[in-house]
Amino acid sequence: HLQDFIGHDNKFQSEFFNLKHVFLRNLINRITNIFRYTFRNLKLTPLLLI
Repeated sequence: HLQDFIGHDNKFQSEFFNLKHVFLRNLINRITNIFRYTFRNLKLTPLLLI
């Protein structure tokens, strides 16, 4: 599918940029959610000051 965008005008280049941007945004959201799920116990435990 990405090969369809190569060598076309600016409209297709901006759509290609948007496609990559959405892909990276979704990837960052997935990674963030994994960290939130993994470290949710840290958020629930009170902060202990030593």
